[in-house]
Amino acid sequence: MNILFVTKVFYPRLGGMEKYAYMMANTFQDMGHNVVLLTEENSATNDVFSFKVVRSNNILRDLFYHIKRADACIISGFSLKYIPFTLFCKNNILVYHNSSFGTNLQSYMKRFIAKLPLPNVVNVTVSNFVGKSLKLKRFKTVYNPYENDLFRMIENSCDRSGFVFVGRICEDKGVELLIKAYLEVQKRNTYNKDIKLDIIGDGSQRTELQSFIDRGYPNSNITFKGTIVGEPLVRELNNHKFQIVPSVCGEAFGIVALEGMAAGCIEICSDSDGLQEAIGDNGFLFKKNSVDDLVACMENALSLSEGELMRLQSKGLEWVKSFTMENVCKNYLKIMQ
Repeated sequence: MNILFVTKVFYPRLGGMEKYAYMMANTFQDMGHNVVLLTEENSATNDVFSFKVVRSNNILRDLFYHIKRADACIISGFSLKYIPFTLFCKNNILVYHNSSFGTNLQSYMKRFIAKLPLPNVVNVTVSNFVGKSLKLKRFKTVYNPYENDLFRMIENSCDRSGFVFVGRICEDKGVELLIKAYLEVQKRNTYNKDIKLDIIGDGSQRTELQSFIDRGYPNSNITFKGTIVGEPLVRELNNHKFQIVPSVCGEAFGIVALEGMAAGCIEICSDSDGLQEAIGDNGFLFKKNSVDDLVACMENALSLSEGELMRLQSKGLEWVKSFTMENVCKNYLKIMQ
């Protein structure tokens, strides 16, 4: 199948959308399909990929040329200027939505057009929450993948302890709420060996929260470890029993939770919309924005026997098998064919 993948952003820019575009295009190519990735992102170097990359300085011209030659097209992110060209594709156009629209005029136009029954156009969302929040009449849900070739359980990683947070340290991600809950749990469970919290990441609240801990709670066993990625991050996750995702915003999905489960962590997540879909019943959910409810979940997790921990861990490892890149691409192919 000739697949055209259209994305505004791509390497050398680094980010979630860029990584997702690369992973999907590379997997489709490995599965035997002919992939052309069309992007407006320029690059000063001639990077070599397994698939063809067209870096366009005239996106409308190049989109018109390539879309006529494609059997199917995936548009990553909804763009108004791409929509007229969907009429020229012989088969399905999949428009990938990974978040809700904003509140400006352009966003209202997008919301209106996304609801129209455009020929060959299928709206694909990363979670049922996103589809419903966009108020789409018809949509298919294909959950995001995690990097299954990277995130895994490491042999001899049985000596785990404590809690870990991975992500941006900002208001939306609920790190301040997590710290308040942890300090309460520590006060009640002083001698439990699992009373430690490692915070991995960086962001606008890091300096403020780190100063708060250093000044007021120097013996709290909270460590800010900064940004860690790749194999070192996998090792960090394998050192912990529990991963906490305390988001207070509406999360579209929860790849970070999949990564934690794949590395053997038990998940404790807020019931923040798409996060619930990411972990299913393979962990603990607490009420978003509730310190008390998070405290209760953390204490419930700490009270689990080794057998119960192993059972939850095994369930999580089985659950994430559905979220490999290959399985995600197979779900896209079912829609396209």
